[in-house]
Amino acid sequence: MVLPLQLGCAIAMSPFNSASLTCATCLGASVLARARAENLPWLNLVMKAHAEKVAGYFKDGRIKFDDFKSYVTTPAGALMTPDEWDARVRALLSWFDRTGTLWVSNGPYMLTYFSSEEQKLILEAFRDPTYPFGPKDWVFGKAKPVAITEVIAPMIPIGGVGKDVVKAEDPGVITVKYVIRDPITKAVITSGVAKQTAEGFVVELPETITNLLNPFTVYEVLLIAYSSEVTLPVEKIVRITTIPADLVAEIGSIAASVEELGRNLVAVQADMLRRMEDLRKSMSAELASSIKALSDALTESISGLGKATSDAIKALGSGVESRFASTDAKISAVEDRITGVERKLSTDIQTVGQSAEAAQSNARLALIVSIVNPLVLLGVAAIIFTRRR
Repeated sequence: MVLPLQLGCAIAMSPFNSASLTCATCLGASVLARARAENLPWLNLVMKAHAEKVAGYFKDGRIKFDDFKSYVTTPAGALMTPDEWDARVRALLSWFDRTGTLWVSNGPYMLTYFSSEEQKLILEAFRDPTYPFGPKDWVFGKAKPVAITEVIAPMIPIGGVGKDVVKAEDPGVITVKYVIRDPITKAVITSGVAKQTAEGFVVELPETITNLLNPFTVYEVLLIAYSSEVTLPVEKIVRITTIPADLVAEIGSIAASVEELGRNLVAVQADMLRRMEDLRKSMSAELASSIKALSDALTESISGLGKATSDAIKALGSGVESRFASTDAKISAVEDRITGVERKLSTDIQTVGQSAEAAQSNARLALIVSIVNPLVLLGVAAIIFTRRR
């Protein structure tokens, strides 16, 4: 894990005095304040230059077991032997050679790199291969607390006996505690443990308690339930309303009347359902008969309509055939007339052609005559002119 260093060198700092050879681990500004107060050099065990000085004291033997023996000795004896001290010193120096720091802890992470210039540090997770437990070995599932399924809280009579019934579920032995308090002032009026009965956990309110309550007032009842299997408590707040004791009997009478009315309504409803069923059966029989008669009438009408439609189609077919026969005769007569007209036109065309040919011949003759006549006249004129000369 690589983390940016936001707090400068205030991670792990210890003042060190070579004369007294005392070392105390502090944090942040308290380290600097102590160093100034005691006039001691201020060392930072995560910085290599400072840690190197401390490592040199161990290498030179200036930090010895005998100097610290009193700190690891109890009236029962020493907690550490010289050999164990030497083994720890070798491990500490090896740690310095590896990481460049002397910050050693027993937490889940190891500080393996620190740089104030880069503003970075590296934390490595410590995983002991000999540790016998895995990540989920101590996870036994989510605890299921007691379930408060229902709270029956009727109105509480002032000066009388009242009770609330709490119903809860859990595999173990359930305990239900209660606290009754004023919702505005939060003043506690009474508290205790609900009594377990066949109908549930009962919160009993004797006259000595109800006399402390004000009429027509709402109070809070804080319920706390837990079990022998799961000690995780569950809370629920319900509200109760108080009324004067003399109204309880009146309300009870009204409730009895309402209950009686409800029973009467149930009887009336049953009678109405029975009558409706009888009416349905009667109407079903009459409706079936009416449907049968209507079906027969429709069948007969459809049959008559089909016959009449068939006859009308036949008559229409006969009329169409006779009309078509008359029309064919008329068409034949028209065709004959058209043929006669064609023949006459052909004859007339031939006559006109012959007349045109004769007219064309006469026109040619007249043209020749009109040409020859001027020539003759010119010839005669020339002869007469010659003779006169």
